Amino acid sequence: MKKKMQFVGIIIVTILLAFISTYPAFFNHSFKLTWDGPIHLWRFEAISDALRNGKLPPIVNFMGYGNVGEAFNGIYPWLTSLIFVIPRIIFTNKPLLALFVGFYLLNTLTILNAYLLVRKLLD
Repeated sequence: MKKKMQFVGIIIVTILLAFISTYPAFFNHSFKLTWDGPIHLWRFEAISDALRNGKLPPIVNFMGYGNVGEAFNGIYPWLTSLIFVIPRIIFTNKPLLALFVGFYLLNTLTILNAYLLVRKLLD
């Protein structure tokens, strides 16, 4: 019973820490981007559009920078973007919520893996 309670405590702390580390970036219903942030958002949009239409994402992306065609999908592996793309497919009309969910999932996995690493190192 003690192990089960410890497990539940770890999950609750992980969920709370993930929310605390994600929410400030989306405060006031906005999200600040770095100079290469739009590239990745355009990439996520192209990938989610392709998957919504039942196709694999193209290597050349025609979203952004004047829609002239950039090979960002060929440069960055799109499989690793699924943590952001799947919420974007689910929350079709709420792109900011989809981005929040993606970052929340990423932070949850990061915190959980950090805990497991520290626990392994201290054993």
